[in-house]
Amino acid sequence: MSSKIATYWKTTLFDIGVETSVIEAMSSHSFNWINIIPILVERKLVHVYNYIPTSAADQEDALDRLVMFVLKSVPPDSSLGRDLRKSLTADGFKFPTTSGADSKIPEE
Repeated sequence: MSSKIATYWKTTLFDIGVETSVIEAMSSHSFNWINIIPILVERKLVHVYNYIPTSAADQEDALDRLVMFVLKSVPPDSSLGRDLRKSLTADGFKFPTTSGADSKIPEE
């Protein structure tokens, strides 16, 4: 993985409020989201090199923040946005019912 990609994800995840220990564990997995997301869902994220686990609460929070980051990045009325919401709904994700419900992610 290029250092630019790693820097992008470290900065982005920090900016949306993901705990540093979780970011470092994700980085140790080379930000390979296909592998990381299922690990986060199971709350089993561990740093690859030092085997230090991250807390289940921090992993749950990181997953919620990642979902909200993606939802804010994709127009809801686009085909991708509709497919994403349909998939998340099928997985049991509960969407915020008010505009303030997703206030976990700081606005810039």
